[in-house]
Amino acid sequence: MNEDAVGCLQRAYPQVKTYASSFDPPLAYDDGSFDLVYSVSIFSHLSESDAKQWLAELKRVAKPGAVLCLTFNSATSLARSHRSGRRLRYTEGQLQEDGFWFDADESHFKSIKAAESFSGFGANMLGITRLYGEMYSSTKQMRSLLEDARFIVLSILPGVIDRLQDLAVVRRPSA
Repeated sequence: MNEDAVGCLQRAYPQVKTYASSFDPPLAYDDGSFDLVYSVSIFSHLSESDAKQWLAELKRVAKPGAVLCLTFNSATSLARSHRSGRRLRYTEGQLQEDGFWFDADESHFKSIKAAESFSGFGANMLGITRLYGEMYSSTKQMRSLLEDARFIVLSILPGVIDRLQDLAVVRRPSA
């Protein structure tokens, strides 16, 4: 969604077809276009309902048998936030019990969106149409979400992305 990031990618790899997507599916790719999907720090910001939409879309654009590497915030991320004095009102035990925790400040989001509408201020939120924040998922809940989307979970590796986010490695079924 970030035009600046896409522009950097286009300059570095002009032979690669790139574009800035919208906040909502679909992507501008045909069904079964990719053997590999690598998504970093996307599912760590989407609400549960938005995550379900995007998992369905990634399944659509992935070829049968494709591998997807998706990162998400988990107890590992929450513990790191706690060490830095942030998000102290929510515990790891609560995360395990609830499954998901979406930490988003609706009033802050609305003020940024209002400012963008006339000034371009906070343009990193342009194109984001719904509340966006920090999503934390228990490993059990993330596994369930992935399996509900009909992916085969190959592995979930805690804290491997910058010792912060977990990495889920999944496969789209071949049939």
